[in-house]
Amino acid sequence: MLNIGGSAFKNGINLYTDKVKVKCYYNKSGNIEIEVEDQSSKYVDANRNFFNKIKIYLLKIPFVRGIVKLVSLFSIIGFMIIDIARIMMKSLNSPKQDKLLIYSLVVGGIIITISCLIILVYFFSNIKSTLRFHGAEHKVINTYENNNLINLKNVLDASRISLDCGTVYAQFFIFFMVIFYIAIPYMTIVYLLTLSVSYELFSVDNPLEHWYSKYMYKFGVFSQKYLTTFEPTEYELVVAIECILSLLQDNEHNQFLKKTKNN
Repeated sequence: MLNIGGSAFKNGINLYTDKVKVKCYYNKSGNIEIEVEDQSSKYVDANRNFFNKIKIYLLKIPFVRGIVKLVSLFSIIGFMIIDIARIMMKSLNSPKQDKLLIYSLVVGGIIITISCLIILVYFFSNIKSTLRFHGAEHKVINTYENNNLINLKNVLDASRISLDCGTVYAQFFIFFMVIFYIAIPYMTIVYLLTLSVSYELFSVDNPLEHWYSKYMYKFGVFSQKYLTTFEPTEYELVVAIECILSLLQDNEHNQFLKKTKNN
């Protein structure tokens, strides 16, 4: 079975493996377009490069692989969060009469941020469209991973919740960033530890069965259910089905395709 990743945008989705990336979307005329990009060549080239060989080796080492894989992606966000936390901690050392004002401002900022997110999700059509495609992306991958036939009925019945969703990792990252910063005053160490531990927790098999991961994953499930994905319609599901069938075809995953087509 292929390891399939994906992402969504306002009028379509991307699905990819280490060999192929497929972009499937509605064009301005309302027709479905499919773009296929060969990923295998860059991995072949990477194997010829000395530094990339080292990187491939490091990606196999637990608690190191997360740092190697994600340091460039989350570096800016991570240092911004730590800087904000540092300013807040310094502010808390101000005179006692100012602390109530500081706490009020922090709570008020959180409430305003959440309110803005809700407004964006529920009132802006582009974001709602993206979240429906996000749900369709999860549904079609879950259908494949459950070894079910890829057709409209089965995809419609599939769950739009995915434990492999990037939003789950983002929640781990923020949580551990705060925890480590309380215990460790050094910015770089906090950042590297956060990347490392978050990635290992995100990579756990059957996370809902382990005491150290199930509650955090349940929060990720909750956020997907009510915030980061919407239930897709047939409009979004058709694109998702076309996308994964194209991906399987280009990955020469013929056995699964034959089973789907024969039914």
